[in-house]
Amino acid sequence: MEKIQERALRFVLEDYTSPLQTLLTKSKLDFLHVRGIKLMAKEVYKIIHNLSPENICDLIKVKQSAYDLRKIQTAEIPQVSSTRYGLKSFRYEAAKVWNSLPNQLRTATSYNIFKKMIGTMESPLCNCVLCSKD
Repeated sequence: MEKIQERALRFVLEDYTSPLQTLLTKSKLDFLHVRGIKLMAKEVYKIIHNLSPENICDLIKVKQSAYDLRKIQTAEIPQVSSTRYGLKSFRYEAAKVWNSLPNQLRTATSYNIFKKMIGTMESPLCNCVLCSKD
């Protein structure tokens, strides 16, 4: 999918020599997988603040702590027994994405503020090869 995005951007922008990161910056877009991660973070915000349907709200639980920790509103990462149905599940990935967000994002007072903050977030939410800056 990333390759299709790159080819489409090259065609639309008529730029066949620039690196993909430059094309994305020109078009004000993110990598497709970063857009997916941001969408997942938006869903977790709705789940934690009970803005989603009740059956979806049961997927993510906020970790309760008696201590005053640096990170607030962290999601419980579920125990997994397999890669296919555990590590690649929505519950596991969504909890990891949510916990990787900065506190100011997780404590946004409304969904619209959260959407705006995550939309303008410059740094990538993952550490993959595509997101690492050269």
